[in-house]
Amino acid sequence: MKPPRTRRMILAWVFLALGAAFTLIGLLSFVISIPTRNGDARDFLPLGVLLLIAGSILALSAHWYSRTAARLQAEGRSVPGTLLQIQKHPFIRFNQSFYRKSHPWSVRCSYNWEGVTYQIRSELLWREPAPDSQRPAVFLDPERPKRAFVDPESLSYKV
Repeated sequence: MKPPRTRRMILAWVFLALGAAFTLIGLLSFVISIPTRNGDARDFLPLGVLLLIAGSILALSAHWYSRTAARLQAEGRSVPGTLLQIQKHPFIRFNQSFYRKSHPWSVRCSYNWEGVTYQIRSELLWREPAPDSQRPAVFLDPERPKRAFVDPESLSYKV
């Protein structure tokens, strides 16, 4: 399984998993008697459906971001960026074992387009970027320069 590229995709997975579990419990309550402290087990069904809808919206949003990033890499204008900050996300873990913990990183970059300076945050990076002065490639839409994408392949990483 590939690691998620965005926080939206992580949230989509969580909401979809919870929605599936709540919907399953709600549907099972029609077949068997499920004891609950207060209320009815059938009350899980509407909540599960709402969570599934929210997770689907988040998954579609993450898919739209991936398509936009791919389009910008293929058709966008490449400008040099300036690395401003490298951030580790210790509360996000993926594919974790007892000895090896995998936390993502992200970088914040600035780029200049037609005399205006913009800032952008990268997608989740699953290797630690090198802290040296880097000039990552930023792909942008010339008509809407706020819509940009930091190319993770243009970054150098620690070994």
